[in-house]
Amino acid sequence: MSRNRDEIATKFAGTLLLGAFVFECANGELREGTGASVTLRNQSTQVLQFLAQHNATAVGKEDLIAAVWGDTHVTDDSLVQCISEIRRALKDTNQTIIQTLPRKGYRLNGTWAPDAPVLPKYAHHRGVFIRAFKSIVSNNEHVAFAEGLSEDLITRLSMLRNLDVTAEHSGYSFKNRNAPSRDGNPDSETVLMGSVRISGNKVRVTAQLLKQATDEIIFSRRYDRELEDIFEIQDDIAGNIIAETQIALTEGEAARMAHRRTRSVKAWERFHQAVLEHFKYTASGNAAARHLYREALRHDPAYLDARVGEAWTYWFDGRSSHVFDPDQSLRKCRNLADSLVTVAPDMPDVMQLDAALLVLEDNFDRATTRADEAFRAGPSFLYTRAITAWVHLYAGNFERAREIYREHISASEYVADDTLFYFAQCLSLLGEHDEAVSLAEDYRRRVPGTVYGYTLLATALGLAGRKEAARATITQLQATHPSFSLETFCRHEPFKDQSITEMLESELREAGLT
Repeated sequence: MSRNRDEIATKFAGTLLLGAFVFECANGELREGTGASVTLRNQSTQVLQFLAQHNATAVGKEDLIAAVWGDTHVTDDSLVQCISEIRRALKDTNQTIIQTLPRKGYRLNGTWAPDAPVLPKYAHHRGVFIRAFKSIVSNNEHVAFAEGLSEDLITRLSMLRNLDVTAEHSGYSFKNRNAPSRDGNPDSETVLMGSVRISGNKVRVTAQLLKQATDEIIFSRRYDRELEDIFEIQDDIAGNIIAETQIALTEGEAARMAHRRTRSVKAWERFHQAVLEHFKYTASGNAAARHLYREALRHDPAYLDARVGEAWTYWFDGRSSHVFDPDQSLRKCRNLADSLVTVAPDMPDVMQLDAALLVLEDNFDRATTRADEAFRAGPSFLYTRAITAWVHLYAGNFERAREIYREHISASEYVADDTLFYFAQCLSLLGEHDEAVSLAEDYRRRVPGTVYGYTLLATALGLAGRKEAARATITQLQATHPSFSLETFCRHEPFKDQSITEMLESELREAGLT
């Protein structure tokens, strides 16, 4: 069903001249020059009101559909029918009043009557750069609390199609990294930053939203609350950002923003402690994360984020060499994933888990479909971008993977270790050898001693024709990890096209790995 006309009506009282017709924007009344009323269907009136609000500016089809129909699924045909009805009413046979913009949308070419207000130009997107909230006390639990607050704000605001969310980090893998920091993302209009101090059951959260260009404070808040009020604090901060950036929410966006994934502070704390362990990408960190995810579920059995996290721990075990039966781990992951798909089929986190698991199950067509679905559902969610790129990489869609990786990297202050790894591999396979080698070397510096840092660099060097340097890298690998073998490497590379794995295997064998 379409939205109520009063919800669509813009908050201005202006008269728009449309050829020989007059449109009263406030009440949606269309009249002939003689004063006679022209009847339009309710949905067509809403479409015209939205176009009038953004007069003389291109308006995308998706934005029109979202404004009029909300989250109700309709095809483009519904919008086309409304546009056709309006054109017939306006006798706009040459399509000069409502102009079709190929691959963009529509533009209404009206003239404001005297004394009509001057309206701001339609801004398709607004931008906010979110810096990680800092814990005043360097305690692991308190750090997890502060990081969790940042991550939740990133996730919630990334649901909004007209707000571009960039962030200081994507996930917790950047903790304690000695990487350079910018004051913000130059493409963002505003910067959000803050701090957290916990004492007993009390929490103090400070939050500031600044204008990027001038450092002018847009809002500044200090919250002295009980720990159990953390969700209300999140609501307030997110609401302030939405208000200050003047983002209009669709009904579906408002519902998702209002949804609480858990009401248990204990469950929420355990979840974010688990994430800190999870992003260590080690066997011990993975085991600790699984324990903490289960602790979160003990406090809130319906906490979907924790169930997704637990499933990811089995996914990690399934493609690792540190467990006795990786296939059993993948079966456990599939059981959990299927149950999540049943409960929350449209949740981006669930879709991206399903996509990543489908890769390991050699179902690449379905994997890319699911990854793209997750991407469309949460296009600003940084981790969704990374997973989507990873799926396309192993499906053999290297150009598409490169495109998403570059977009993902441009939207984040830092690049996660695993993202850097797979981006370097992607560039190697595309023949962009200089950049691939540079990124592989960067990965080695970030994560010294990991076997896959050696294999990444060795294959990048080998494909670049630098065979001696590749052999030197494998010699270093064998000195530190003598038991690592080509067989183990190949199990870690689930490419759809086996010839890709065989090519990488050949480069490592030539470099001396057996």
